[in-house]
Formats: sequence, C-alpha cells, structure tokens
Amino acid sequence: MSRVKECEMTFDDIIRAGDDYVKSLKSAAKSAEKLLGAVKELKSMFLSAESNTAEVTEEVKPQEEIPEQPVKEETKPAESVKAYSFTEVRQAFSQKSREGFTDRVKELITKYGASKLSEIKESDYPALMADLEEIT
Repeated sequence: MSRVKECEMTFDDIIRAGDDYVKSLKSAAKSAEKLLGAVKELKSMFLSAESNTAEVTEEVKPQEEIPEQPVKEETKPAESVKAYSFTEVRQAFSQKSREGFTDRVKELITKYGASKLSEIKESDYPALMADLEEIT
C-alpha cells in the first residue's frame, strides 16, 4: 500500500472518530438539557406545594423556663365538639402566622407541650383551635 493511501485511511479514521465524538456530545447535551428541565420542573412543583402547605415547623426554644400550663378543658358536651383534621389545623395556624401573629402561634404550640404543630395530639385540636381563635 502506498504512503498516500495509508495517510488517507488514517485521516478517514480520524474524521469518523471525530464525527462519532461530536454525535455523542450532542446526545449528552440533549440528555443534560432534559435532566435540567426535569430538575427545574421538580423545583417548581416543590415550591408550589411548599407554599400551599406551609406549616409552622420551626423549633420553639424558650428563652427562659416557662412553667407548663394545663390544657384548657372543653365545657361543651362531647357530641358538639368539632373534630379537626391536621390539615385544617395547619391551615388555620398558617393563616394566623401570615396575619402577623407568628410569635403568638409559636407560644400556643409550646403551651400544648410541643415544639412544632405536628407533635400536638389530635385530641387537643378542638381546644387548640379555640385558643387560636382568641389570638387577635
């Protein structure tokens, strides 16, 4: 084989390898764009869900020891007590917090022996909601 033919074949091999490399880079770039788009979508969904289900979850750390206060007892008959779901309680607390009563909301959570809303017993929800309504 002549020297020119060998050089031509070598150049052809380099060109094919270069073309294959460019194709793989384009494919990787498309995959990266899809992945980036998915991450952006997840972020958007997460932030949307987070803002819709905002919950007061910050730990409440008293500056000084506060004596435990007994939980208010309901005086209404048991059948007239409204049962609240955690979602209803969370929404009510979020609303009060947005109205500017965040400190009072945190104090109320502490009053029921918890550091965050989700730690409060479901049986305490009626009294808790009654106390929340008194915050103005």
